[in-house]
Amino acid sequence: APAAPASAASACPATTDAGEFAPKRQLRRWNKAMHEFGPRPTGSRSHHRFVDWLERRFDSIPEVETETLTRRFKRQTERSASLWVEIDGKDQRIPIASPVPYGRRTGKDGAAAPLVHVPRDAQITTANAAGRVVVREYAAGELPASAFRFVSWFEYDPRSTIDWSATYKRDWLTSQPEDDMVDASRAGAVGVLFVHELPRDEIRGHYRPYHGIHYPASGLHLGVDEGQRIVRAVDSGTAGRARITYRARIKRRASTRMVLARLTGPGERRIAVHTHSDGVNALWDNGHVPML
Repeated sequence: APAAPASAASACPATTDAGEFAPKRQLRRWNKAMHEFGPRPTGSRSHHRFVDWLERRFDSIPEVETETLTRRFKRQTERSASLWVEIDGKDQRIPIASPVPYGRRTGKDGAAAPLVHVPRDAQITTANAAGRVVVREYAAGELPASAFRFVSWFEYDPRSTIDWSATYKRDWLTSQPEDDMVDASRAGAVGVLFVHELPRDEIRGHYRPYHGIHYPASGLHLGVDEGQRIVRAVDSGTAGRARITYRARIKRRASTRMVLARLTGPGERRIAVHTHSDGVNALWDNGHVPML
């Protein structure tokens, strides 16, 4: 990038004044306000309300110019989902954690098909999944915590609470749910049951994949206890058919807005800071708070 003019360089302070930053109580209030909007799937009412809230606050900042860009897309809102599985000759309702977003709708009678367990180290194909409900273990991705030091500019851990020798494990570190839904849809599967490593109460409302792809297969997220029960039944030959009921509403020309806030500086360089305004909880993504 070209060097800033000498006048701009001389006007740029070399140190910061802590008093010019928002205090901790303000950061907490903003995070709390964001959390109170609830889950914010793209283009939902809560998402629009949050974008409005952000725009008002950027508008209130002196010398900041704001504008918005609106885009149209085909939005699906999941309404309800359920799972029935035949085990030992009896139909049993299996509690689920959440439906996979943008899965195939089934109507009130659901879609029934035989179950098949496809281990994580095997690809979902037409040969093993066509016309079936796939049971699939879903393991979180891992990397060494020390890897963050290679991409960090700054660390703030005054009490040494971070164990840099530990393993950082999160479900977003793997693309498995996206890959499996694409493979299952291409293979002609009726649906996919993702068996998580955590109890159902800890993953209730799990929202992945979130790319807005309308899959030709249905999908459900299951807690470890419910999921492993089905795995054992399939592997032992005591499981029959599964019935997935997946109800959702389609809006073909839904809208979503992007807020652009510009603060003119003295130099020629431009700095772009970006974060997404949709999400399902206060950690996903609260980048707007440091922006404000």
